[in-house]
Amino acid sequence: MPNIDLSNITEATGGSGGNYHLKPGGYVLRVIDYEVQFRRQYVRLKFDVDEGPCAGTFANAMWPISDIMSWSDKSLPYLKAKLIAFAESNPSWDAIEAFKRDAWQEFVGMRVGAIVRDRLYTGRDGSDKTGNEIYQLCPTEKIAKGEFVVPGPKDDRKGAEQAAPNPPTATPMPTPQPMAAPIPAQYYQPVQQAEPPLPWEQ
Repeated sequence: MPNIDLSNITEATGGSGGNYHLKPGGYVLRVIDYEVQFRRQYVRLKFDVDEGPCAGTFANAMWPISDIMSWSDKSLPYLKAKLIAFAESNPSWDAIEAFKRDAWQEFVGMRVGAIVRDRLYTGRDGSDKTGNEIYQLCPTEKIAKGEFVVPGPKDDRKGAEQAAPNPPTATPMPTPQPMAAPIPAQYYQPVQQAEPPLPWEQ
């Protein structure tokens, strides 16, 4: 068994099979495996923690923490940011060239920084569960210097409460404004109302 300090680990509520739940924070990870989906235009990189008391956490995990790198048109800015994070974390290796050659095997063993947050989701049994999600890959130097911010949990639970739209408000009636001056008498003509006829006039 690897020598792992479990004081920084909370037990997983998202399943069994060697899964672990990291506390939200910054970690230095190392790629341990990958899965390419060419038709869907992405590769899933699987990681283990490489430094600190949690190192080796996912060494024997059935579902290690992972992140997707997609080369679909709308995902290219995110892909470039992730490749730059790998390049800056491994100066002697060209991550972008490896990507261009589809040399995914070269990613195995490479290090990268990661900001990890909680992800809330609904399990198959309908209960609420908590897992981990890589919010952002970044250079390992940023993790070492603490130059990162951990966002709040992502809520993917079924029926997660959505922000209710503001109810429509009735348009207020205009406040009557006092007249600046009385209407001059020559412009004022009272309305003449017809009086009802007397009985003998009908």
